[in-house]
Amino acid sequence: MGIFDGMNKIDLHCHLDGSLSVETIRKLAANIGRELPPKEELLSRMQVKDDCRELGEYLKCFEVPLPFLCTEENFKDAVIGVLRDVSKENVVYIELRFSPLMSGWSGMSYERMIAGAVDGLKVGYEQYGVRSSLILCGMRHMPVEENIKMLRIGREFFREGVCGADMAGNEAAYPILGQRAFFEEAKRLEMPFTIHAGECGSAQSVRDAIALGAKRLGHGIAARKDEALMEECRRRRIALELCPISNLQTKAVSSEEEYPFELFWKRDMMLTVNTDNRMVSGTSLTREFEWLQGQYGNAGKGAKTLTGDMTQEVFAAEASKMLTGDMPETFFTEETAKALTANALEAAFAEDDVKHEIWKKIR
Repeated sequence: MGIFDGMNKIDLHCHLDGSLSVETIRKLAANIGRELPPKEELLSRMQVKDDCRELGEYLKCFEVPLPFLCTEENFKDAVIGVLRDVSKENVVYIELRFSPLMSGWSGMSYERMIAGAVDGLKVGYEQYGVRSSLILCGMRHMPVEENIKMLRIGREFFREGVCGADMAGNEAAYPILGQRAFFEEAKRLEMPFTIHAGECGSAQSVRDAIALGAKRLGHGIAARKDEALMEECRRRRIALELCPISNLQTKAVSSEEEYPFELFWKRDMMLTVNTDNRMVSGTSLTREFEWLQGQYGNAGKGAKTLTGDMTQEVFAAEASKMLTGDMPETFFTEETAKALTANALEAAFAEDDVKHEIWKKIR
C-alpha cells in the first residue's frame, strides 16, 4: 500500500458522467433494458488512450455514459455508483458536478434529474459513508436564459443536496462574459459558484471568471501565463481546482515539466487537487497525488503537519500556514497532500457542520 492509499481525501472537481465505472454503466443499461458490448470493448470506448492527442479525442469518451443519464432512477444509481467507487480510496467528501442541460434530449425535466441525483447522495451516504454534494453546470454554448432556468430549478434543492453552480464548455469559442447574467442570478439566489476557466483557454479567461465573482476556478492553469494574475489569485485566495492527469491527457499543458503546480505552490496560491473524470482519465486522488510525488519527490521535508484539537474557526488559517515559505526542490510528501486536502475543505461549498465533521477526519 502506498503512502496516499489510506489517507482521507476530498474531491471538489469530479464530473458525474466522466466518472461512471463499467459496473455502474451496466447497472444503468439494465435499468432501461439496453445491451452493452463486452467489458473490454466498453472500457476502450470509455477511457482515454495513453497517446491521446487533444481535447476532442478526450471528449469522445463521454459518448458512452451520457445516453444513460436519461431517467430519474439512472441519475440516482449513477451517483450511488460513484460514491461506492470513491469510498474505496477513502474519499470522505466529494462535490459531484453535472449539467442537466446535457440530458435535455431525454425529455426529462431538470427537477427529476436533480431529484434523482439528490436521492443518490442520500443512499450513497447511508451505504458508503461518503459525504457529498452536487454542483450544477450551465453550459457556455447554451442560451443564458436556459442556463438561468436550470439554475433557478436547482436553487429549490440548495442545501438539500445541491451546493453550488458552475459553467463549463468551450472557453475559446464561448467567452464567459457572455453568461454574465447567469452569475448575477446566482448571486441573487445566494448560490456559490465555481467557473471552468484557464483549462485550455487564455489567462484572460481566468481574469474574466474572477471579475464575475468566482472564488474557485475549475483548472485555472492558464494563470501561469501572467505574474500579476497569479498574485491576484494568491491575494484573494482564489482556489484552483487542479486536475493534473486530465490536463496532461487533454494537452492543456504540452509536457509534465510544464505543469504549473510548483510555480503556483511557491507563490502561496490556494491549490486543491482533484480528479476531473475518474473513468475517462483512469484516475483517482491517489493516482493524482502519486503523480505529483513522482514529479516533485519525497525528501521528507514537506509542509508541517496539522496537529492538535483545532476548531472550525482556525483550521483555514492553519491550513494556509502549511503552504507558506520557501520549499526545497523535492517537497511533495504525505503532509503536502494533507495540506492540499485541508485547502479543499476550506474551499468546499459544504455547510459548516459538514465541514466540521470532515475536518475531524482529515486533520
